[in-house]
Amino acid sequence: MNHPRWLGAETRAALIAVLATSLLFGAGAFEALERETLDLWFTLRGPRPLQAPVAVVAIDEASLARFGQMPWNRRHFAHMLERLGQAKVVAFDIAFNESGRTEPGEDQALAHAIRQAPPVILPAFRTFASAEHENPQLFTPLPMLAEAAAAMGVAHFSSHHQGVILELEPYQRQGGEIIPALSMAVARAFREGEGLPLPSRLFHSQSLTLDYPGPTPSVPTFSARDVLEGRIPMERFAGQAVLIGATATGLPDTNFPAPRLVRGPIAGVELHAIATENLLAGTYLRRPQPWLVVAVMLIVGVTLGRKLLDSAPIAVGRRLASLGVGMMGLSLMAFALFRGFGIWWDVVPAFVLLGGCFLTGSLWQQSALLRNRNRMLEWYASELRHEAKRQREQIDGELHDEAQQLIIVAGRDLKRIRRLEDLEAVRAKLEQSEELNQRILDEILRLRKNLAPRILGRFGLEAAIAEMTSDMNQRGDVRVECEVAHWPETVDPLLESELYWLVKEALNNARKHAEAQTIRVVMDTLSKRLNLSIIDDGKGFTPPPLWEPPQGHLHTGLHRMWVRVQALHGDFRVQSSPGEGSRLLITVPYSVDP
Repeated sequence: MNHPRWLGAETRAALIAVLATSLLFGAGAFEALERETLDLWFTLRGPRPLQAPVAVVAIDEASLARFGQMPWNRRHFAHMLERLGQAKVVAFDIAFNESGRTEPGEDQALAHAIRQAPPVILPAFRTFASAEHENPQLFTPLPMLAEAAAAMGVAHFSSHHQGVILELEPYQRQGGEIIPALSMAVARAFREGEGLPLPSRLFHSQSLTLDYPGPTPSVPTFSARDVLEGRIPMERFAGQAVLIGATATGLPDTNFPAPRLVRGPIAGVELHAIATENLLAGTYLRRPQPWLVVAVMLIVGVTLGRKLLDSAPIAVGRRLASLGVGMMGLSLMAFALFRGFGIWWDVVPAFVLLGGCFLTGSLWQQSALLRNRNRMLEWYASELRHEAKRQREQIDGELHDEAQQLIIVAGRDLKRIRRLEDLEAVRAKLEQSEELNQRILDEILRLRKNLAPRILGRFGLEAAIAEMTSDMNQRGDVRVECEVAHWPETVDPLLESELYWLVKEALNNARKHAEAQTIRVVMDTLSKRLNLSIIDDGKGFTPPPLWEPPQGHLHTGLHRMWVRVQALHGDFRVQSSPGEGSRLLITVPYSVDP
């Protein structure tokens, strides 16, 4: 089946990866890691200033030492409401679902104080399901207290995940009734019925994510003892939302796990105060809807993910760099959204997507390289057979056309000399035979040089390449230059022999096919690696994929060179474009035994 060019194998694989990651994301497989990531964002951002007037009156150790253990006489809370008379709204994070047991009339005294005070919000606590009640029930305040209060709010933090409290459900359903959370009731009373800034349809609205301001106590906190004994001026609470609750160790709801930014556990009353500040200032974190996260993953998948899935022989370092750049870019984007716009973006699915594409692409590349190498070996073996046959035929032809013919001519001349009687004629014929013999010797030396240059074994690669370039310059059709920046004195002779024939083939290809005027050979050494560059100013070409067998006979010389350099554990690169000349780069470790 033919697919459009843009819907190649990599694109289809990227789409499958996006689908698989989206299914895992929808199943909540990444939620634990995502919450750890949010914890990291809090730590990197550090503390932030409060943006709404919120305060906490804490029933701390000093208060228990002064007024005794809980439950207190409710006249203490009535007196506390008198001291908080200038606050804009007061909320309790203390259960009042049972009658007071300290002295008669204390519940009535508290109810009277609630009516006289600023708007007071009382808490309702959710029970756990039991055999008697399959669904959780609410413990509500005493009727006389509930009637006196301005509103009631659910003080129970329900998290779908174990560990750090992050989510706030603004409204909770109890039977057929919808009850606001305690912080939502406080914020609504503070706003006197005005609307609160809630997230748009692009973000989750069923639950809001708390934006922790900093280390505890992150909200201005005052001891209940100091408030009751008048040590805190009443003006200090003017216009504020004040929440009253327990912080002393050992009391209920004082040991909730919190992000590392908080530096320890946090009390429930401070959690409610943070939630109230978030609602009043709109600083709670907004979490995008799943479909929006999947849409961004789709974009990441068909761009960077598709690149990581490319089966071309990309260097491992380049592929790792692409993965690192992609993950770093996503991290910076997520942190910028968190810090600048209060958006908690799910980045773990994108990380998993890119990691999966990286691993799949690497395996895919190795599989493709193995297949191509096997095909290249088959092609190279066939090429060697044909090349050996061609070399034999060339040597046979040169011996027949040159040396053999000269030897036949020399033999005929010797036969003629035997018939001559004139001494001068014999001397002339011997001189001709001597010249003919020298030509035969030169031809044999030329053939030997083409088979195995003696200078390579005696003086090394540098001298052999210099001789090779000198011979080519004598032909006059191209000018060849040799530059030696640095070359080691001792190199394995077999390695030098391989490099010699590689350079020879490169020069012959440039002379025959590039139509170059000048060719440069540059020899250098860097970090225990031999570097050879063959540069020409010819017509250039579009380099083929050398790791795949050639189609037809075009560029077969380059493919042969690539295979030979691979056998030396080296690197062979071709840099060229039409009209721009060519540059062949051969790099091999010179400690390798070829």
